[in-house]
Amino acid sequence: MFCKKCGEQIPDDSVFCPKCGQALNETGNQEEPATGGVQGGMQVIVFIVSIIMIIVGLFTFLDTCS
Repeated sequence: MFCKKCGEQIPDDSVFCPKCGQALNETGNQEEPATGGVQGGMQVIVFIVSIIMIIVGLFTFLDTCS
């Protein structure tokens, strides 16, 4: 197995790269999946903007009907 950070060949049972110290997970040197962060925050913003647009559209529609 090779370290994705520095390219050093490392034993398969390594927890850290002996050259650069990069932590490895159980399945090798793969990045861990994101758990929220920017992407989760972006989903909240899109949801809120969508709700605001629906409300504004509804008031506009009701205003033109009156």
